[in-house]
Amino acid sequence: MLVSTLFDRINYALRGIDDDTPAEGSEEATYWLSVINRKKDEWAYDPNENWSSLFAKRTLADPIAAATQSYNLDSDFIRPSDDVFVEVGSKTITHKLVEPQLRDTGDVYITGKTLNFNETIEATDERVGGDIVVPGFYLPTDLDAFTDPVPVDDPNWIAVAVAAELAFSDVTYEDKYSDLVGMANDLYLKMKSANRKGTITSPRAIRTSVNRIGDSGEW
Repeated sequence: MLVSTLFDRINYALRGIDDDTPAEGSEEATYWLSVINRKKDEWAYDPNENWSSLFAKRTLADPIAAATQSYNLDSDFIRPSDDVFVEVGSKTITHKLVEPQLRDTGDVYITGKTLNFNETIEATDERVGGDIVVPGFYLPTDLDAFTDPVPVDDPNWIAVAVAAELAFSDVTYEDKYSDLVGMANDLYLKMKSANRKGTITSPRAIRTSVNRIGDSGEW
């Protein structure tokens, strides 16, 4: 689904046939895009879900260097999926990834956006010059044009979720807020269920909701 279609669905969910969809580049469209991007980020950062669509194997910009134990991860890195690998020619060396507090039990650990190797990398180490590959989940880029594809697994969820937030902050449509929240909850649960079918690494968490828009309750 493109952003242009997403706008039409948000508009219909919020206003029905009462008004036209905001024109691209208008002040209202810019505001809607900001809400869309925030909801997109909330979806991607859900701590209880590893969205398969966000998985990628990334090669870090800097290769292994002697006496260098820390390497910058990509700015859009969310979380790792499994171990870290160093590729040297045709050889792949697996490095066990552990939590920082368990760093003495593994090979590498992550702090913020930094990948750290436990042991000092000597000049004679076979890994020097090798590429660091980090499989994980990465944040989709922000949407800024009507021709951009919507990266969320179920664009219908983000359409209703955005409509709910717009309704919450607009006295004209605030009576629709509760119904829109209920629809968004249902779509989100279905999206989570679809993501977990046939997967191994997605956590089976008890919590199955995200924060409600404009409210301290569950969404």
